[in-house]
Amino acid sequence: MTQTPLLIAKYPRAAVMVTCLGAAMLSACGGGSGGSQSTLSAAAPAAATAPNEVALVASTPGTLTDYFRQKIKQDPSGMDSSTLSVSPLASPVAAATSASAEAPSFSGTTLQESSVDENDWIKTDGSLLYSLAKAYSNGSTATTAQLQTYQRQESGQLTTLGTLALTNDLTYAGMYLVSGANRLALIGQRYQLAYPTTLTPITTSNPIGTLTTGATVSQATAPSTTPAALSIAPITGLSEVGVDLVATTAASTSMAKVPLSVVNRIRIDGNLVGSRVIGSTLYVVSSWAPDLSKFRIPASATPAQADAVLAKLTSGDILPKIRIDSRPSEPLVAETDCYLQTANASPSRELTTITAFDLASPTLARSSRCFLGGSQALYVSPAAVYVTSSRYVNNAANTSPALAVLPANAKTDVHKFALTGMSINYRGSVEVNGHLGWEADKNAYRMSEYQGDLRILTFTGQQGWTTTFNGTSTTAKPVPAASPATLTILRESGNTASASLQVVSTLPNTSRPLSIGKPGEQIYAVQYVGAKAYVVTFRRTDPLYVLDLSNPADPKVSGELEIPGYSDYLYPLGSELLLGVGKDANDGGVVQGVKVALINVADPSRPALQSSVNLGNRGSVSGLDTSSRGINIYQQGTVFRIGLPVRLNQTPIARSPGFFSPTVQGLARFEVDTRTKAMATLPMVPGLTYPTNDSSYSLAFGQYDMAQERSLQIESFVYYFTGGSFLVKPW
Repeated sequence: MTQTPLLIAKYPRAAVMVTCLGAAMLSACGGGSGGSQSTLSAAAPAAATAPNEVALVASTPGTLTDYFRQKIKQDPSGMDSSTLSVSPLASPVAAATSASAEAPSFSGTTLQESSVDENDWIKTDGSLLYSLAKAYSNGSTATTAQLQTYQRQESGQLTTLGTLALTNDLTYAGMYLVSGANRLALIGQRYQLAYPTTLTPITTSNPIGTLTTGATVSQATAPSTTPAALSIAPITGLSEVGVDLVATTAASTSMAKVPLSVVNRIRIDGNLVGSRVIGSTLYVVSSWAPDLSKFRIPASATPAQADAVLAKLTSGDILPKIRIDSRPSEPLVAETDCYLQTANASPSRELTTITAFDLASPTLARSSRCFLGGSQALYVSPAAVYVTSSRYVNNAANTSPALAVLPANAKTDVHKFALTGMSINYRGSVEVNGHLGWEADKNAYRMSEYQGDLRILTFTGQQGWTTTFNGTSTTAKPVPAASPATLTILRESGNTASASLQVVSTLPNTSRPLSIGKPGEQIYAVQYVGAKAYVVTFRRTDPLYVLDLSNPADPKVSGELEIPGYSDYLYPLGSELLLGVGKDANDGGVVQGVKVALINVADPSRPALQSSVNLGNRGSVSGLDTSSRGINIYQQGTVFRIGLPVRLNQTPIARSPGFFSPTVQGLARFEVDTRTKAMATLPMVPGLTYPTNDSSYSLAFGQYDMAQERSLQIESFVYYFTGGSFLVKPW
């Protein structure tokens, strides 16, 4: 039986495959073959080409190294104020995944693009189910991460086939089921810090100095002869991206209990930006800040002495390395596989690398490209990758992105890379006004490729909403007013040998000045559905804007709806309904419990609230508060069945009037009939009842972490993953 799509397949919002650069299209990348080039359809531009300073330029031998030498001269300490010195570690909705012909119909967690898989904690092919539970600690109880595989019986129940206790080498971010390669790909991060206890003075005769690992040395106690060396605390970071590959068995195979084991371990220097899987190809995007502490220049150095120190810098000191199993480490990418942006004024000394792995290859064939700079957001479609960055803002700031204060009049660079299997080709760059916001999962949803055009929504607020607690109430801190949002439509122009990105149109504009949002509002949900877009902004109410993008040269606002609260995410249910999931709010704009709203968009000029449901009180959360994949939607004919993990705060806190503590955690369920446009609330599948005398609620942040709550549906059953195991219930 074929799988039933989760979200409407007739609205193919493109996605983008994040890949590293390629402009003149280099034929090969470090350690793998480059593959053939690809050209996306290009239309005549409606606006001027991007400024030359935005474009990436292929690195020639020595140019990348020279760039880093110049950056070190600009900051003689050898480390900018927000980038850690990093040393390599030692070796050691879219629709769900398609079912096989023998497997029943099913739906997994949602994806931004139906053919571009995203890492998650549970995966299925309709017959076999896999779960990855993170390590956690509840007081005296500590666990390691655990991988389990199950077989679904005709009764709908599960039989455990294998369990693998994983080491704590990685902090896992999720996994992929790569059926074409019979592999599970577990992806994660390892990160450690080392604090030096002593630092010998750096002088012109001793330009490198000596670090001894131990506790941190404060600048006040450091030798007075080394002001340049101690402009920041000398911290050494050990950082790796990890991929563990586990063999699987085809769904049609008669299964007995089988042992699980890691068959390959891949380790990449740096930090995980994101990953995707298309077919049997795994794409890993990573960032790398090389260790430049050996090349710090003393304040007393003459130009000749500084040049003598920097002459020792080579590409081997700059480029990240990769280690596969017990093989010797090797460069992840070559210097000539990288791209520079000559006008990049960001103090960040960071490389972003996109690596493609062919998981069906016995040798794990790979290819990589990189560009100089960090990545603020990425969006992946089956045909291309769009990575956003800034030439002015440090992309590696050591602060929570949610707390970052962005400069006024911020601008964002958008880089496009065409993707064909293992081939990664640079196609052009352009600058747009504003930025994408502070939340990584939501940032991707603010971009969408459709019929070769990229639609991107930005705004210029300088910081996100923050709150303070004075002991009795929570109040919003004043923030600079955010400007209304700007929609920009981009199009590739030119041919394979000479391509660029051009601005086709923007909204608002002089002929259509109606704002997308009001002053002081911030963007929450954005959903592109074919030639339409739906945008939610919020301050006190939830204005929903319907955008008509059918003419890319003349986009317009076709309708608007204001309702209390806001939606974090929007999902199309058929062609006339939207499901919004977010929070309710009172008349003062104070956020309350979880809100699920059904919106009628049959008439784009007059969107209307069809119905809504509020769950819990202030402080309640849903699975979508921690991940864009925290919801499951399964279509059966004209009925959509929705599973949404929630933690509901319902117990009043006596010492804090108006506040509530957790009461229950479970799977909220809804059904929406697209014929009657009615939403029904079904009984919750309970997962955890919180004791009233437990003030720490340690379970909520350990075994029952909402970040891991998921569900999937197979035929008439729902499988709720909570507390590290599945609860199986008839729908």
